[in-house]
Amino acid sequence: MNIIFAIATGIMFGLGVFQLLRRDLIKMAMGFYILFTAINFFFLAVGVFDGNVPAYVAPKDDGVSPLYLDNGEVVARDIGMTDNPQPARPSDPLVQALLLTAIVISFGSFALLLGLINVASVRFKTLDSDQVNNLKA
Repeated sequence: MNIIFAIATGIMFGLGVFQLLRRDLIKMAMGFYILFTAINFFFLAVGVFDGNVPAYVAPKDDGVSPLYLDNGEVVARDIGMTDNPQPARPSDPLVQALLLTAIVISFGSFALLLGLINVASVRFKTLDSDQVNNLKA
């Protein structure tokens, strides 16, 4: 499954760069969005859950939370084996925060790009980037 995800992300990245280099401004905007989606998939692949507990854990044993501290070390409570808990590895929360930030930034950048394409198409009456070469008002 990881190989398929990596190949799909690479294909999306290549397709986004290919569309970004087109002359039509709408196809260029679509390539921009595909490229940002591929980058978000890359962040998602890097931040795969690589631990046996969530990123945010409870600091004490309150009978409800799945974690507790044992001599200063975070350990996971195993329901079947409470006498021998396994050391817990929390996953990294930084990747989740970066992914949410990247999604918001890509959405805002795409909205700005569509606004610029709208202004250019109204002003120059074309969507071909070769004909938009006169930057006079």
